[in-house]
Amino acid sequence: MSFSEDFGSAFDQVASPMSKLRQLDGLKRAITESGLTHYAIGKSAGVSPGIIDRFMRGERDLQLATASKFAIALGLQLTATSARSSSG
Repeated sequence: MSFSEDFGSAFDQVASPMSKLRQLDGLKRAITESGLTHYAIGKSAGVSPGIIDRFMRGERDLQLATASKFAIALGLQLTATSARSSSG
């Protein structure tokens, strides 16, 4: 198991669904605003442009490892936030 798979599992356990949704919406916006083709992003990220196409159309979700690859290709960084309340 790779570091990104380990981190992805940990992220999925602590991040709230709304936090994930905001991250993915932000990633979609960044892809659109980048001006790059899905082919160029996919090539840089090492994934099929078809995955980007389906993600952008809302036909598929992304695993954290894939979302992270897209973010890196766009010069961005994903951040995790806890689903736990800080007002404990």
